[in-house]
Amino acid sequence: MLSGTERGAAAALVWQAFSRKLGTALFPEPKALAVLAQAIRPDCALAAASPGGAILGVAGFRLPCGAGLVELGPEQLRPVYGRFGTLWRSWLLERFGREARDGELMLEALCVRSDLRGLGIGSRLIDGIETEARRRGLGAIRLEVDDRNPRARALYERRGYRAQEAVRAGPLAPVLGFRRATRLVHRL
Repeated sequence: MLSGTERGAAAALVWQAFSRKLGTALFPEPKALAVLAQAIRPDCALAAASPGGAILGVAGFRLPCGAGLVELGPEQLRPVYGRFGTLWRSWLLERFGREARDGELMLEALCVRSDLRGLGIGSRLIDGIETEARRRGLGAIRLEVDDRNPRARALYERRGYRAQEAVRAGPLAPVLGFRRATRLVHRL
């Protein structure tokens, strides 16, 4: 699990990986990093760290009970963005949300430092996520990967994740930065 002291490093990785998707709602970057560091739930994240303790990658998940990696509600946004900024940001962020289904762990984010990709860190994080799902008695892992990220999709498919359906971004495509994602599921 991620420790509470690692939230800032985890927030930086989440922002690095998902700023294109989250940028419209959370800009500018300094504010985004501050709000993400406060909103990350360490109990819904796994971290890969170097022997010296530096965070190399993070995997975040959402559980059927509703708990997830990042909890961004009005109470987290208001101190950073004010009343008006919170109103429209809350509305937009609600459109991004996906819920975990009964019996499934939803992989919300897999982030590896850009200079360390291709070294097996992502695979180790997936191993950890699968172990966590089994420990919690969940029978499947579900995720969505946008079609601009074929490398991530190939990693999941090599690990036994199977495409279930295409998910269209619809009118949010310009905000999200992609038009379509693919839902993948792995039965444990």
